[in-house]
Amino acid sequence: MAASDSPESLEIEVSDFGPIAEAKVEIRPLTVFLGPSNTGKSYLATLIYALHRAIGRENALSDVEYIFEGGQFDAKFQISPRARTATRELQNNLSQGRQQSNNTEIKFPHALFEELSGGFSLTKRNLHQEICRCFGVASLDTLIRRKCGSESQVIVRSSMGQATEIHECKITLTADLLKFEPKLPEMIRFSDPDEEAWTWALVCNILLDHSEINYGREGRLQSISASFMRQRALLYLARQTVRSIVGPLLQQPAFYLPASRTGLMNTRHLVADTFIENASRAGIGARLRPRLSGVLADHLLMLNQIDQMQGDNPRDVDLGKSIEQSMLGGILRFEGSKEPDSPRLLYRPTGWESDLTLLNVSSMVSELAPVVLYLRHLVSPGNVLIIEEPESHLHPALQVEFVRQLAKLVQSKVRIILTSHSEWLLEALTNIVKRSDIPDNNVDDSTESEVSLDQAQVGAWLFRPNATNTGSLVSEIRQDESGLYQSDFSEVAEKLHNDWANISSIAGDNFG
Repeated sequence: MAASDSPESLEIEVSDFGPIAEAKVEIRPLTVFLGPSNTGKSYLATLIYALHRAIGRENALSDVEYIFEGGQFDAKFQISPRARTATRELQNNLSQGRQQSNNTEIKFPHALFEELSGGFSLTKRNLHQEICRCFGVASLDTLIRRKCGSESQVIVRSSMGQATEIHECKITLTADLLKFEPKLPEMIRFSDPDEEAWTWALVCNILLDHSEINYGREGRLQSISASFMRQRALLYLARQTVRSIVGPLLQQPAFYLPASRTGLMNTRHLVADTFIENASRAGIGARLRPRLSGVLADHLLMLNQIDQMQGDNPRDVDLGKSIEQSMLGGILRFEGSKEPDSPRLLYRPTGWESDLTLLNVSSMVSELAPVVLYLRHLVSPGNVLIIEEPESHLHPALQVEFVRQLAKLVQSKVRIILTSHSEWLLEALTNIVKRSDIPDNNVDDSTESEVSLDQAQVGAWLFRPNATNTGSLVSEIRQDESGLYQSDFSEVAEKLHNDWANISSIAGDNFG
């Protein structure tokens, strides 16, 4: 049956962050955050999204372009003799690594880290901006949990493959300052050894070369000083070192589907692209409060971007088709128009000969439409899809089917993070995990087509207020001996039953 085939792991630990007092969460291929409102589920999901945005590859220049990118630099910059020796050692390590098949790690001389400390400031700046932008705040102070100290901490831990070393970096948020402190690793990991090792070798040559370098760009030959090149090379090494520390999972593109998708689908054309983008950046470089969080702004921009595709789908595999067929009861399509809001997204129920606009469809269709569109046009295997409250406007039977569809996406290598209040979702997940226990020789017609995930692929985490109600604590929801996930839903059911029994008793006494 299903097996966990992802050798990477990623753990996020936070303290005094928003409503969260303490949390330590392992991000798995399918990760679910459950618990009462205002306990920090969306806070943690948004933080994970911001980390992807700040560190991921989709927002950066290509490696070679980054090295040769223009900018201010110290015309007399030199690396220290100790760092030059360390660079030669790095060259030798790279050469030996290329001689080994499937080598994904090399030893990184610690003397070079002293030269990289300035380069880490680029990552620190990106993190500061993305966290403020995604949360829609002008200052980090807004994100620090009240009734505690003056700072919040975020620790990212990762490991890859068979490596025994756990890589770690600590991010500290204070009122106006973000500290970024990566723990210096013994080994640097390559997610793409062939390409990255070649670029690192180029960087080593640049660091050791005293002469000017001629570089042809767009048909023109430019003479670039060795001093400038060395500084850009060190910035590249700093960026790649950070990515190695946080691991390949955070380097993947992430997409966020916020709650209230029905309203956002119907109002996206009322807000121009430029307004959306500027509204989310009011707090960057100014002391103005953003008018729109980056999560909402990105979602609206993605919807408009999909609109501009006019329904073109160059992908070989349509990841959204299965949800459309099994849940929507119809098809989504784009129709070109001369109107300003062109093209229009239309829905045609099965068996109908005419279309409906999204203003005239059920809230279930409006809620699921952006999920289908993201999967059809934006999300690829390896990417991360974050969905808030996927159960919104779904009948319990459709909630169960949606979990099944998400499990199929995980099998297609899409990583899923959910925030939810749904007991149906958790119980459906229980069956999907339990099904992986069925031996292959016992699979029959009733279970052969059913999707399953093993325990290592699924993580459920409960957010609950602590005893003093001064912040929430996060713990893993583990399966009991029967395979059920034990959450606080049973407490609600028990209280309802006790209330019913008490009411029935009083009503009976009065009747007598």
